[in-house]
Amino acid sequence: MLETVISAVADALEKYSRIKAYSAFDNIPIERKTAEPITVISVRRLESTAPIYTDANFCIPFTASAGISLVAPLDTDMTSLCAFMDSRILPAIARISGVTCSLGDLSFKRDSNISRSIMTIEFKASGIRKYRRRLYE
Repeated sequence: MLETVISAVADALEKYSRIKAYSAFDNIPIERKTAEPITVISVRRLESTAPIYTDANFCIPFTASAGISLVAPLDTDMTSLCAFMDSRILPAIARISGVTCSLGDLSFKRDSNISRSIMTIEFKASGIRKYRRRLYE
């Protein structure tokens, strides 16, 4: 289900804002990530409750604490990252199909270890994943 949440956010960013987003869990070196700023999706917490069963399906309600980070060159100012977040990221998050999102904290830091500026917006995503039941005979 973790990958489902990351994929839903990445698909919305691609579809509505034409942004190539990467999972925080991939093993692609930062030098090979092509977009600028680099957009990284992470899930910090995932919680699900008991499944709901029907004859043909079962549904699993979930809540996730996720984040989208913009990783840009060290000399990038916060104003341009905020503008990018406002105009491209937030509208795409609002349009994620089947998931309700609420925005949380916004943080900005300069990371001298990788020579990059990083802006992260935290949000909660909740929804219900539907799966087809397999009937064994």
